Amino acid sequence: MPAGRRRYGLECDRAASGPKPQLEPVPEAEGPVRHTLEATGLLVIAVLVLAIYLARYWHHIPWGAR
Repeated sequence: MPAGRRRYGLECDRAASGPKPQLEPVPEAEGPVRHTLEATGLLVIAVLVLAIYLARYWHHIPWGAR
């Protein structure tokens, strides 16, 4: 086996077997705020898509249809 392959394999093993970083706990205040921002972002995107659709197809929509 070439020396370059052996050296790469050892570096990967060392990186994988090292200590795992500790995740910081998310404060309680950020949880609901994040969900609110995600929901607001989805609503903004939905309104923008609707506005683009209406602007593009305004003349083709049969407004007088019953």
